[in-house]
Amino acid sequence: MTKPNPKNHNVRPEYARDLVHYSRMTQEACALAIGISESALKKYINGSREMSYPTQYTLEQLVASQDARNTTSYTFADLARLIELYDSPDFKIYLECQGKDNIVLRVKHGDTTSNLSSDSLHSSIRKLTHCYSSHQEQAND
Repeated sequence: MTKPNPKNHNVRPEYARDLVHYSRMTQEACALAIGISESALKKYINGSREMSYPTQYTLEQLVASQDARNTTSYTFADLARLIELYDSPDFKIYLECQGKDNIVLRVKHGDTTSNLSSDSLHSSIRKLTHCYSSHQEQAND
């Protein structure tokens, strides 16, 4: 897994389209896999909305995982990198492990706190990406 670097942000719709193509998944499946709505993904592809770097990075990792024959294996370090990437004054993320197989992400944006409970790192990363994308969509509306 490559380290996130926002300097690699590519807002071109063609890049989003290429990533979906190289994922070898339908748009619907691809959106579900990275935790965003299919309509948001279509907007990135047709250029009516710019894809955020965290969403781009997650999509790039999906493509990389497909290249590795679906053997994606996330570590706590990967999750920590995404938390660091998403963290901002209005979007705070707290990670808590409850027992061996339960991960709780507490996401606070504005006055709202969401608990994203999950039984795997992969699922936690998808939920975190979805929550962040939803927050960005609300901020853009």
